[in-house]
This record gives sequence, C-alpha cells and structure tokens, in this order.
Amino acid sequence: MSGDLTTILLNALRMDDPQIRTQAEAQIKAAEEGSIENYIGSLIQELGNESKPPEARQLAGVLLKNTMASRDPEARAKLEARWLQVRAETREQVKQLTIQILSSADRHARQTAAAVAAAIARVELPHKSWVDFIPQLCNVAVETNTSVEQREAALSCIGYICEDVGHEYLAEDSGKIITVVVAGLSPENPKTIREEAAKSLLSVLIFMDDAMSVKAQRDHLFRTLCTSASIGGEQDADVRNHAMRCLVKTAALYYDRLAEYVQALLELTSQAIMKDEREVSLQAIEFWITICETEYDLHDAIARNEQPEFQNMAYAAGAARFLIPQFWTHCLLKQEEDADEDDFIPTFAAGTCIQKLSPVIDDSIVGIVMPFVTHGIQQKEWRQVEAATLLFGSILEGRDPEGPIKEHLTGQVVPFLLQQMSYEHPIIKDTTAWCLGRIAEFHPQRALEHGDAILKTMEIALKDPLPRNAKKACYPIHFLAVACKATDYMAPYYKSLVQSLLCTADRPDAGTNALRIIALETMNAIIENCTPNDGESIGFVKELLNNLLQRLSHCMNAKLPDKDALLAQLCASLGICVKTINRHLGDQSDAVVAALLQIIKNPSSTIQDEALLSLGAVAHHSNVGFTRYLEAVVPALLECLKDVRVTKVYYNAVGLLRDILPNVGNDISPFCPDIFQALLHGIGNPELDPDVKCEIIAAFGDIALQIQSNFTLYMQKVVEMIIAVEEAASREFAAHPTDPNAEQYLSYLQQHICECYAGILLGLKSQSSDVAKGIMMHVLEILCKVLQNYNKAPASVLVEALNLLADAINVWKREFLERTMQHVPAVLQVPDGLLQHEDPSIREAAQRVYTEKTKFVGQ
Repeated sequence: MSGDLTTILLNALRMDDPQIRTQAEAQIKAAEEGSIENYIGSLIQELGNESKPPEARQLAGVLLKNTMASRDPEARAKLEARWLQVRAETREQVKQLTIQILSSADRHARQTAAAVAAAIARVELPHKSWVDFIPQLCNVAVETNTSVEQREAALSCIGYICEDVGHEYLAEDSGKIITVVVAGLSPENPKTIREEAAKSLLSVLIFMDDAMSVKAQRDHLFRTLCTSASIGGEQDADVRNHAMRCLVKTAALYYDRLAEYVQALLELTSQAIMKDEREVSLQAIEFWITICETEYDLHDAIARNEQPEFQNMAYAAGAARFLIPQFWTHCLLKQEEDADEDDFIPTFAAGTCIQKLSPVIDDSIVGIVMPFVTHGIQQKEWRQVEAATLLFGSILEGRDPEGPIKEHLTGQVVPFLLQQMSYEHPIIKDTTAWCLGRIAEFHPQRALEHGDAILKTMEIALKDPLPRNAKKACYPIHFLAVACKATDYMAPYYKSLVQSLLCTADRPDAGTNALRIIALETMNAIIENCTPNDGESIGFVKELLNNLLQRLSHCMNAKLPDKDALLAQLCASLGICVKTINRHLGDQSDAVVAALLQIIKNPSSTIQDEALLSLGAVAHHSNVGFTRYLEAVVPALLECLKDVRVTKVYYNAVGLLRDILPNVGNDISPFCPDIFQALLHGIGNPELDPDVKCEIIAAFGDIALQIQSNFTLYMQKVVEMIIAVEEAASREFAAHPTDPNAEQYLSYLQQHICECYAGILLGLKSQSSDVAKGIMMHVLEILCKVLQNYNKAPASVLVEALNLLADAINVWKREFLERTMQHVPAVLQVPDGLLQHEDPSIREAAQRVYTEKTKFVGQ
C-alpha cells in the first residue's frame, strides 16, 4: 500500500473532508485489488501494533475481517475462496497474530481481533482447518491464571464463532463451549467476564438441545441464569440485561422444557418489571411476549389440523392474572409524552404483551382486565384514562363476540370512546382512535352499529395537527371499509373519505409517522371494498387513476425521505383502481403501462413487486389487448428474472407472465425462446426459492395452453426439469420425513406439476394425440404418487390431480384407461370413493373423472 498505512486509515475516517476520505478509500481498495497477501499482512500488523492510534487499529481489523466476510452470500463465497487460496504460511501468521492481539491492552483491539478470528474460523472450520483454535479459546476462558482481559476476549470470540459458524462444524466442541460459557457467569468472576459470558451464551444456547434434555444440566443453566438476571443476585444491570435476554431465547428455543421453572421465571420477571432498570424490565416483558407467540403458533397449528411441535402448556394463561396488575401499575400508567410510537418503552411493551396474551387465553382475561378499565376510564387524570383505553383495546383480539366481551362492546362504549376523541391531550386521542380501530378490526359488527359516527369523527380526526393522531384515525376507516365489502353501507361517505385521505396524503407533514403511506393504504381499502357499482363511481375512480398517475410522475422526480415506500404504495393504488374499473380501463391503459414499466426499472425490489402486480392487473382485469405492450413488457419481465435471490420480484415476475398469457394467447410465441431460457435457468438454480419453482412449473402449463403446438419445441426440456425438481423434493422428504416444510413443499410441488401437465394436455389437444403421448407415463406417475395417498393429500393437491386424470382420459381416451388399468388400477378406483366427499371441490373433480370414464364403459 503506497503511503503510510496509519495515515491512510485515519484519512479514511475523516468525516470533515470528503475529498481526503475518498482518496484514502481509493488507496485501500487499490491495495486490496493488488496483492491480497501484502494487504492482509499490513492490516494484521497495524491491528497488532500497540503504538498505533486505537481508531486506526480498529479500522485495520474491520478491513481485515471484510477480506473474508460479507452479508451477500455470493460475495461471501468469493471472499472465502480467495482466503483459502492465500499461502498457508501467510494465513497461519495472520491467525497467530490474531490470537496474540486477543491479549492486547486495548479493549477495542481485543474485540476487533475476536471478530477477525471468528471470520477466519467461519472459513476454515468447514475445511477441517484451525480445529485446535476453539479448545485453545476454551482453555483461556476458564484459566484463572490468565488475565481478565484475555478471558473476556476469549469468551467474546467464542460468542462470535457460535453466531457465525455452522453448528455442524462445532458439534465436537459444543460440550466444552457450553461448560466454559456457563461457568463464565459465576458470581465469583469479574463483571466484564460475566457480561461477555452472558453475551456469548445468547449464541451458544442453540447448541444446548442435548444439555437441556438432561435435568441436572438444565437445572444448572436455569439456576445460573436466574441468579444472573435477578436484581437480588446480580448487582450489575448490564449483566442482568444480557442474562434476561438469554432467558428470552430459552423461551423461544426450549418452551417444552420450561414447566418446572416457569413459576420461578414468573417471579423473576415480575420483580424485573416492578423494580429493575428499564432495559432489564423490557427484556422481562419480552420473555412473556415470546411465550405468547409460541403458544399462538401451537394453537394455530392445531387450528390448521397440523401436529404441533409440542404440547401447549398454557403458561400465558397462568401468568396473566399476575402480569396484568403489574403492567397496569408499573408500565401502562407511566406514559412518556415525548416518546415516538416506534420506541420500545415499557408502556408500549406491556401493551404489546397484553395484545399477544389476548388471543392465546380464554375469555377469563376479560374478568382480569375490566376492573382496571372501569376504574381508569372514570378518572379525571389523563394517564388513567389513556391506560384504561389501551388496556381495553389490547384484549379485543381472540374474544368470542357473544362471550363476556359482548356486554362491554354494546351500549355506550363506542359513543364514550368517540367522546374521548375531543379530549385535549393528544395521547388520549391517539390511543382512542387506535382502540376504535381494534373494535372495527376484531368486532366489525359492533363497530358498524355506530359506523356513521365513527366515520364522521375519524374524517375530522384526519386533520389533527399531529401526524401520528391523523394516522391512527385511518385505522377504524380502513377496517370499516373491509367490513363493508360488497355492500353499499359506505356509499354516502365514499367520495368524501377518498378525497379527505388524498388531502391527508398531501399534508406538508405527511412524511412523518408514515402518515402519507397509511392514508393511501386506507384509500385503497375503500376503493377495493366499497366502490358502488354504478357509472358515476366508475367515472370517479377513472379520474382518481389520472390523479395517481400524476402523483407517480411527481414522486419519481422528487426528493422525499419515504420515496420508495410512496412509489410502492402508488403502484398498489394503481393496481386496485385498475381492478375496480375492470373492463372500463380503455385508453388509460397506455399511460398506466408506461408508468409501471418505468417503475419496474427501479432497483428497489419493494417498488418492483408492486409494479409487477399492478401490471398483471392491467392484463388480467381489463379488456385491453395486451399484445401491443409485449415488445416493451417482456424485456422488463426478463430483467426481473435475472436474480433468483430477490424472491418476491422473481415470484411476481412469473405471476405477471401468467396474468399476461390468457390475454395475449399465441402472440406470446415469438418471445418464448427467451422466456423459456430464463425460466429453465431459474428453476435449475439451487438458490431459487422452492415456492417460485412451483410457480414456474405452473407457468409452463399456462404457456402450453396458449401456444399449443409450438410448445413441442420446449416440451422435452420442460418435462426433464420437472422430473428433476420433483425427484429432488422427494429425496429431501425421504431424508427428513418428519420435517413439515419438506412435506408441504412436496405436496405444493405435486399440485403445480398436475396443473402444468393439464395445461400441456389441453394445449396439445387439438393436435394429434401422439404429440402428447411422450408424457403419458409421467402423468401416470404423478397421479399415482398423489392418488395412492389421497387420504393424506391436501384438498388443493387432490383436486388438481383429479382434474388432471379427467383431462388425461379426455385426451388419450381408451388407451390411457387401458394403460392405467394395466399398471396402477387404483388410480381409477380412488375417484369413485370421493364422489360423496364433504369438500365440494373434491366432489366436483371426482365427478369429472367419473363422467369421462363412463364415456368408454361398454365400448
């Protein structure tokens, strides 16, 4: 590196002189691109030189770590490969110097060296290199004759390694790692050792499944953590905070092992909520949030007829009667008037926890909460009123509308809340509008009883001088619109509300608290759900469409802090307007398509997502001939299919193709060579999301349906790829038969394969039946896999398989029936047993098969 390295590093940190900083950054980049060995050698020497400025040493370490680490998977793979190509002697020198720096007198240098060592371990351990490093670290961490600084650095390094390195590469040393880190929490150790041990334990906990299965080891861990997190057992708040974070993680990882400790954990977290520092208190609340989320997932699995991972122990229900009084006194009544709504303060944390509690316990929560609500709402002091309103709104989800909550939602509760909107204190207005929104979302019929008053009050509240209050006013409007879907309930307010929301989006302060975005989302809900089906209203939406196009054009050329989010929302608004106008889009389509194509060129994936969806709406919902746009649309679509890592963009690009196909028919044929090349390349890429692969397979069937005989040009490659993907999924499921994700993916894949084959058959139906016979055995094979296990197949998969069977009989007639009877007669017998199935879609599909079969009976 030309020039003094220390000077270059310090210049690269110069915030006061961009020119000097840019020049230094260029020198650093040139050095890395020159000789990588000289570059890393210089950096490790700089990091290890105790006489150098601390900031220069720290930057040298960061740059050294970045020579082998990156957040981008592709870039990381290249960097790791480059590191492994460095001469073994150089790598060994770097490793030994890094170990030495872990003993540095400078804490920042030690921490940076720990991060560098972890980066090296991430690269080398999978290649069975540097295998003695972790045992060496563990020895240093527990050696009492070693300096506190060295032990601290060793524990920190262990934590980094456990966070970064694949667990399978640490299995051999996992027992020792656990022992060392838990021992570091011992009260006899200095505070810095205990704190680093608690930090590292966060990354180590995931390795502890075996240890958590042994009662003695599990007891020791919880006893140690409870002591470290207790205000009576640990004097340092930082250590208590990190220990409480570890308990939160145990709740997420080892819920099913908590039963014998949950009473002690309730007492511990209660003490933290009532008496400890804010950060520790927040983690105590987070512990119960995590418990509630786990129990919600378990309950949801049962509701979906899935086998839950383990038994729901109803810890939340047992804790609720203790937690809610604590939340009321120590959190809800301690509002911070200057807090931003995104700040995670005790008041908001407690509210979140109660909202998580509500859907996972029965209606008994109403009896626990309502005494506090009734008391608080009658007080003159604003904190009591606001806390009561927050508490009431927090228990509305999951309640039986005809249960105990009913008496509190009928009568005067909504009018009372509407009166609260006139309170002067802004926090009361904010929370009251939110509470009304919760009623509209979870008990819409009760809200509709007072819908007129709610809508009028909220429309006035949109003009509140505080953006956060105006934003909250959108909440009840949004869910009342959803509740009024396909009715004319909102017709009297329709235009006025849309115009008021547009005015809200135009407020000078609309960029604050995401007010502009929320106002447009609420407008979308009204347009989508409540547009009257008459010419005047359609004309109004067509005018709105022009307004949105102007806004989109202005936004693209403006400098706004929320520009990407606004562009995405405007694209979504365009799509909803197009769907609403439907066949009346007419000559506006040119401007809409041009605007959306311009947006698709934007590098932001969020914006591209919405633009692709809205462009699909133009093709799918309007009567516009889309063929004239193909020359411009297909290149943009292909560009979106280049990067398989941007999953949503890729998925929506395939979805756009599927939306276009019915509109353009065989006119897509000239573009098919490039389209098939892109799709086959994508589906063959192991990095592509499995769900996207399924969507591509379905798209192949859609294309075949439209281009008919032209599909024969691509059929062999398509079928080969489908077979390869299905075989890979089957192998994965066979290797992990208890993995619900593997099973779900295989079912989802088989559903789309059936859909694809049906498209091919119907597309080639007008040709000689011999053309499609090349896939007959493949069709029979997928039918056999689904129908022989029909009692386990999801309804959607079974329906697609039955429809494919009906199509196959229709196209191949007696030959297919005879081949099926010869090889897998059960395939033809299964539908007969489904003619009386309780699911009407399955009955209908089975009837189709029966009808097709009977055409050949007796012939």
